[in-house]
Amino acid sequence: MWFRRKRRKMAKFDASKLPAPRRITRERAVDEGVLLAEYATRMETKNQVIIGALRGDRDFDAERYAEVVRENLAKLAEEASEQAQRIRAARLAAKSTSGLASGHHDYRRSDVQNLLLREETYSGLAQRLTELRENREYVDGVVEAAKKAAWDEVGNVVVSTLAAQNEPVDLGENYDEERHARMQLLQLEDLQELATERRHHSVERAPAPTEGSGHEPALG
Repeated sequence: MWFRRKRRKMAKFDASKLPAPRRITRERAVDEGVLLAEYATRMETKNQVIIGALRGDRDFDAERYAEVVRENLAKLAEEASEQAQRIRAARLAAKSTSGLASGHHDYRRSDVQNLLLREETYSGLAQRLTELRENREYVDGVVEAAKKAAWDEVGNVVVSTLAAQNEPVDLGENYDEERHARMQLLQLEDLQELATERRHHSVERAPAPTEGSGHEPALG
């Protein structure tokens, strides 16, 4: 004898019962911006460390890479300041415009508060990055983190240069093994692209099946 299971009655969705979204504060937004800027700066510095090692630099020049950090922070601070100015102009224009927006960047009077928060966030971010640029302890910390990331990235190639600091890296004897690493370091800007290139490299270096081996090439 078959029994039919009763269907469970589901309550209708009521958007009014959802918790109100927490409004992000200016301080939190600035902190998140600093984290993103630090990540970008560390990656840029890491790439410079690796390129220097692969070119045969005998010594790790911490001051040279500290300048890379300072220059990158200055560039990001300038970009944040310019963004704050653009948002300010949009906010002032929106104050006298009512009605419904016709597009994503068509700001109206109802957008003024959000625009003010964004303006203050970018302005605060520019100020924080400028301050961090002059903070020697912070800059040295980014350099040290970049050096560690460089070691992890290319393993013994960088370790032999930065740790031993006796002989330049000999690219001739290990050309086949290091060719892909050099191409990555000279062309890639971030970790996501680097990971993609590694996957492609693994496929390219996989041995092709020989005739009569009984194995068909894998698809897609």
